[in-house]
Amino acid sequence: MNRSTSALLLIVCLGFSKEILANSTPRLFTRWVESLQNPKNAVDQIEQFFLGGLSEVEDSAFYTSGPNSQVEKRSSKSGEIIWAAPLEAASQGNWTLTEDKVLGADVRGKIYAINRTSGSIDWFFESKGLFFSKPLVHDGISYWLNSLGVLIALRVSDGQWLWQYSESAATNFHLWAHQGPQMFSNVVLAGFPSGLLVAFDPKTGSRLWQESFAPSFEDTLALNEVRSISAQDSYLLASSYGGNTRLWKAAQGSKILVWEKRMSLQGSGTFDFEKSQVYVSDREGNLSAIDIETGFIKWTQFLDGGLGTQPQFGKQWVWVGSSTGRIFAFDREKGEPVGEPIIIGSSIYNPPLIFDDEAVVISSKGVIRRMFAFR
Repeated sequence: MNRSTSALLLIVCLGFSKEILANSTPRLFTRWVESLQNPKNAVDQIEQFFLGGLSEVEDSAFYTSGPNSQVEKRSSKSGEIIWAAPLEAASQGNWTLTEDKVLGADVRGKIYAINRTSGSIDWFFESKGLFFSKPLVHDGISYWLNSLGVLIALRVSDGQWLWQYSESAATNFHLWAHQGPQMFSNVVLAGFPSGLLVAFDPKTGSRLWQESFAPSFEDTLALNEVRSISAQDSYLLASSYGGNTRLWKAAQGSKILVWEKRMSLQGSGTFDFEKSQVYVSDREGNLSAIDIETGFIKWTQFLDGGLGTQPQFGKQWVWVGSSTGRIFAFDREKGEPVGEPIIIGSSIYNPPLIFDDEAVVISSKGVIRRMFAFR
């Protein structure tokens, strides 16, 4: 075989390889796996059930919490523990980062501020009720919503109580405890089982305005509570358990309703302003991308019969876990699935954390995985 023939074959082979790679379907893979617990029997498995567990991205680290009564800072590259801070009880909520602290609470109502560098406890605050939602931090104040329907404002620097609000219509049946406060157009927002979305002055706690999601009939089980609130830039998305979803836009110190849908969201929506869309998981087991300005549903994917977590996205993919124990990734633009979902065998309730275009997820059994897509 002469040189010209060899060169021609090489060019053909390279072109063929590029075509195969270009047309190949991406697949999902696991980069590493870590377990937060080692149950000895079935009772341990039930008691060590994870509802939350993953919190915040910090450079190359993230935070975990759960029924093992401690919060941990872990490496995103390996999943290994950097430091662990003991708590007085299990923590099933997500934690929030400040400049030098990580804030969260346990299921006995105790609120903690932990030093991000050392893992030592800077201060704590004794409260009541359960805390499942993530606290909001804004302008030196932290805002907390517990299972008793109490919204509490504490100073971040030292935990000093500033104000609190309690809804008189609160019942013993609270699905909404998993939705934390949000900041929108310089007000603090919280949803309540009466079907009210209430805006508060961040400094004083004074009620400024409210939106009602309440049904026309008496709702004794609080099934129309506002369970999903997402606010970013000038947009606010809120949804009630009863199936009413609305999106507003801030306008000259007020807000205007952009669109409204008959849809109940399973968790908070995630805004993707680059694509002008918001990703939502609904209570019928669908993941959808909705145009922010028009409400047009650009694409929808069924999640194999499970309820999805709050979606999160990276450079190319939208990631979501499901209550059936599956991890999905979809193309941001077209909604096409990235290969087959990975089945991990236990439910996922916590939103994924994103590092570049890879996702870290935690299952209800406390197993953490870092996932990536490869073509």
